[in-house]
Amino acid sequence: MAASVAAPPSIDPLTGEILDRAAAQPPLVQRATHSVSAYPGCGEAVLQLRAPTRADALTPQERLRSLDVDTIADKAARRCARDTPVGSARSETEADRRAATEFRRWCLENKADHLWTGNLSPKYATHSRPAMWRLIAQFRRNLVLLGVLNPLGIVLELHPGGHGFHWHAAVPGRMDWDLVGRAWSSTPHLPRDHPDFDPFGFVQFEPPRKRRHSRCSSISRADLARSIAGYLSGYLSKNKTSHKGGVAPVAQPGAPLPVERDFNGKRFSTTRGTSPVCLRESFLSPAAAYSWVRSVLGGEIRKQWDSSQSLDWEGPPTALYHLVT
Repeated sequence: MAASVAAPPSIDPLTGEILDRAAAQPPLVQRATHSVSAYPGCGEAVLQLRAPTRADALTPQERLRSLDVDTIADKAARRCARDTPVGSARSETEADRRAATEFRRWCLENKADHLWTGNLSPKYATHSRPAMWRLIAQFRRNLVLLGVLNPLGIVLELHPGGHGFHWHAAVPGRMDWDLVGRAWSSTPHLPRDHPDFDPFGFVQFEPPRKRRHSRCSSISRADLARSIAGYLSGYLSKNKTSHKGGVAPVAQPGAPLPVERDFNGKRFSTTRGTSPVCLRESFLSPAAAYSWVRSVLGGEIRKQWDSSQSLDWEGPPTALYHLVT
């Protein structure tokens, strides 16, 4: 059997350099100058300008061998900065902003244009977040048992008068008020007028407030969902007592002080399988990025926000684009 003969290396006719065909070009994600995250269901896209670094020209093996002392020192300095009171406050602020963005995109994806508000009766009133989330989990199971399968996005609010927690829910469209009232109880199998019916509290329904958009001739469900998301995002902050002039709840004599928020606890709850769909791509030019965003979102886009508007922005240059409706 004849031995295979290696192909002779090709020579660049202009420079005379030997071209190695086996050397693979770095991946596009390393050479790209623009990265895009598009959310078709939300009509939004985030474009980031990415400046190539020295590490992008290295292969994965070379990147592992090149331990940059300055980079390690910078990472250690950032960890120390996060441990300071100023760094901790900034981390909390960034976490609040990310949670508000995620909740807004969920409302837009699911066209959540209606609002529910549920409170607790004195029998079930609590200042404990885990206890409140357990009641909401039971509420979700009861809704499924009663045949209500609509997606829900729920946010907790600490009552400013010190009466414990209640919740707000963003929902798409109308639902049967009687079924929802039965689900917010420990006895969903009983009618609401039964003497043994044990409700957790009362659920109030609020239809879309189109009067806020009275200047517009036609209001889309996306605009209503964005309005509800903006209203509920104020309750996602860790410090619940600073929203809308609320006061810290006062504990009863002999009772422990109420806990504001558990460490690493969730800020909101959404129905499983209803998260927004995100498409990510990298590009070598802004024109290609804009063209791809327009094709994915299905229309013209306009810039809604730019990182240059935030004085404390420390990330790469970022812009948020919305679909023009």
